[in-house]
Amino acid sequence: MGNNNEVRWKGLFFRVILPYSALTLWATISAAGQQLVQNPEKPLSKNAGRTIILKEVMRIRDDGKETSFRGPYDLQVGEDGAIYFYDDFVLHKYDENGRFVAKMVRPGQGPGEASMRTTAVIMKDKIIVLAISPPKFMVFDRAGRLLEEVKIDVIHTDGHFGLSGKMWIFRPIMPPLEKRPANGGEMDVPINLEEFSPDLKDITQVVEFPRRFYFVNQGIWYWWANFGYAMREPDQIFVHHTSEYRIVQFNITKKVIERIFSRKYKRVVVAEDPLAKKPQGYTLPSRKYYDDIRTLLIRSDRLWAVTSTKDAGKNRLVDVFDKDGRYIDCFYLKFPGGFAERYINPGFIVVRGDFLYMIDEDAEGFKSIGKYKVED
Repeated sequence: MGNNNEVRWKGLFFRVILPYSALTLWATISAAGQQLVQNPEKPLSKNAGRTIILKEVMRIRDDGKETSFRGPYDLQVGEDGAIYFYDDFVLHKYDENGRFVAKMVRPGQGPGEASMRTTAVIMKDKIIVLAISPPKFMVFDRAGRLLEEVKIDVIHTDGHFGLSGKMWIFRPIMPPLEKRPANGGEMDVPINLEEFSPDLKDITQVVEFPRRFYFVNQGIWYWWANFGYAMREPDQIFVHHTSEYRIVQFNITKKVIERIFSRKYKRVVVAEDPLAKKPQGYTLPSRKYYDDIRTLLIRSDRLWAVTSTKDAGKNRLVDVFDKDGRYIDCFYLKFPGGFAERYINPGFIVVRGDFLYMIDEDAEGFKSIGKYKVED
């Protein structure tokens, strides 16, 4: 441990920004070794490794009227089953049965309008949309009606979410140019978790996580490690921020890391690294392994870690952890045929209750939103 608010584990660095004593923080993170959970390679379940088939129950398609897909992204599902997603910077809402409800954010500069990409946070009683240009927050009710706008000076562009009735953001703190590798190299960049005030005008830094970047030079960089998170009400967030198999469980009410857990995992070798093919004229070093975890999902009180492992049928391995970070189960997800390999990335796949939602693309390149029943 470094100063009173720092935690190190196997070379990784975490800093809790709020003032907690060293004794309290150390007890929270590693008392008697109970909060550093190193799981074995195999889970507890005797039925582990089975294949779970997804059954399609609904699909939202481009109808050329209310919905005309160009490139849907940022898929979200509300507690009532309503489906939200972006196409360009327009936010679409459909009900749980796939019926169109509303579009939020129109092109322009006026109230309820924006001229660049926006980001939505689905709250229990409202929808908060961040616009980059002009920089502002737009607050809509659940029917899509504009309630208010809040002008801001600083643009916050990454990782917004709602939890415990508040709005939060993950934001990278990029080092100044003179501190970046001048001739190419890897570097850890802190990713801040920040809390917005109720009026959305102020933010407070809470904790930071290191994420590995590769700097081609001082001005060109690429993410060199995956980063993702999942929320569990009322106050838990799970974060993976390294290429290796490791998950951090953070309590946003107590402002403490409750546990860090992992399991023995056989890493998947990269057959051919597309980033090594001189993107934009620059050469990047080849990576030996895929990131172990693709994304995190919450189903009831279980945490799903979608891994980089696939079986011979190209079904995706999903690990399951309980509330104490124990590795209790695993299974292979079998997706219906007829679509290109799925975007197993945050913003493209969501689990809510017994259903999995996903942005799909068929053989002709047409995109749609699929709702699947998880039949286990």
